[in-house]
Amino acid sequence: MFINNQLKSLRLSQTSYPTLPDEYPSNPFDLFEQWLTDAVHKETEGNTLVLSTQHDGTVDSRIVLLKAIHNESLFIESRTARRKVDQLRQHNQVAVNFYWPVTGRQVRIQGIASFEYPEQINDYLDASTRDDLTVVQIKPTRYEFYQSLTEGGFKRFEYTNPTDWTIHTL
Repeated sequence: MFINNQLKSLRLSQTSYPTLPDEYPSNPFDLFEQWLTDAVHKETEGNTLVLSTQHDGTVDSRIVLLKAIHNESLFIESRTARRKVDQLRQHNQVAVNFYWPVTGRQVRIQGIASFEYPEQINDYLDASTRDDLTVVQIKPTRYEFYQSLTEGGFKRFEYTNPTDWTIHTL
């Protein structure tokens, strides 16, 4: 098949990627914020993420935009009548994936969603002026970082146990 030949010939960008620090920060949010800042400056839409929810035992994913970060939480918005809002009301466990090809990075986050948000982020939200939007707060419980290496290959490491973050190399 023609498309399979094209897919086979595609490669990840052969570029110089950022290097990883010798020591990872004790709090994964600090590293996430650094990577997000890089992505916003270097990627076309560095705030784009894949949000996965669940409904009746089935995973449902969609692309959404990160609207704000505050106190180690991520904030997105959705129209109140959307399926994702209903799914989050039923099952508050979510997965979030960021993919930043220019920097050769991915961040996978698992967390708990809620519908509360601090007043300090109102200026960054469309929901502050629109009644048809719902703000979703995602409090991470697990992070996985993936960094492509300039010399080839990649490094992966995760942070688990949010009460006392533990780092594991994968």
